[in-house]
Amino acid sequence: MNWETLDWTALDRLRGGFLGGGAASGPYWRSRRDLSAYDATYGERIGWKWDAVLRELRLRGWAPPADTAVLDWGCGSGVAGRRVVSWLGSDRVGALRVWDQSGLAADFAAAAAEAQFPGLRV
Repeated sequence: MNWETLDWTALDRLRGGFLGGGAASGPYWRSRRDLSAYDATYGERIGWKWDAVLRELRLRGWAPPADTAVLDWGCGSGVAGRRVVSWLGSDRVGALRVWDQSGLAADFAAAAAEAQFPGLRV
């Protein structure tokens, strides 16, 4: 996904649903293109927030035991799970599990994690 091929219409629809409360009425992902556009934009904002939390945990000296399974519940594009795995180091993660009410989103999140972390059980 790049700025020239970004699906701005999908992003506008998703943003409207998030801000207007429509997102609570069920799955809102219509295509992999929706998820890809979200991951490249709004998902990055979620990732930055996770980065801040994970930095704080590191400053406090906290880390889960090695071989911990990570669960990304309501995963959407999977950005949160990927940031946690990256922070821990994929060699320290036993598995990444993704779940979303949308099977399309869970499939996207799993594929994105597998592409970023070859060999990780997803």
